[in-house]
Amino acid sequence: MSIKTIILLSTLVFFSVDIVPAEIERDSKEQYVALKVLPLCSVDGQVKVIFTNVSGGKLMVDPDYGSVDRFDVGNQAIDLYTADLYPVKTWARKSVKPTSDWSVFTAGQSVEHIIDFREHSPNLDLSKNYIVMTNAVFNVITEAGKTIRVRLKSGSLDERVEFGPDCFK
Repeated sequence: MSIKTIILLSTLVFFSVDIVPAEIERDSKEQYVALKVLPLCSVDGQVKVIFTNVSGGKLMVDPDYGSVDRFDVGNQAIDLYTADLYPVKTWARKSVKPTSDWSVFTAGQSVEHIIDFREHSPNLDLSKNYIVMTNAVFNVITEAGKTIRVRLKSGSLDERVEFGPDCFK
């Protein structure tokens, strides 16, 4: 095997690994936080993304996902695609500074984020059909102090929304 092949394989392995310390538990099956992506089609936006605490206990949630004031499509992995799955560039609209003020969710509590893609993609063709998917990755902390890395990938959770021109009100 050539040195180029070894370097290439090493690089691929390095970048394909989710770099999380071993002591952090991972959840991609909605054991702590559940995801819903729903059509909205109103003057407020095209979709809403809802994160719900399904852990049965209190959770501290990364404020970039748990707070309406901090959540931003361009920063929080809410992805827009054309109907033929071509990615549409979205831009962040909020500039937020890091904070240690996490969002506290009681059991069953949700946060609902209303998304108007016209605010995040200035060249959006309003005559086309689109698909919204998420690949949200964030931390939550349980009442016992255990950190959980949550990955909510809408494709594997069957949570995606398709909408067309009639959804831009």
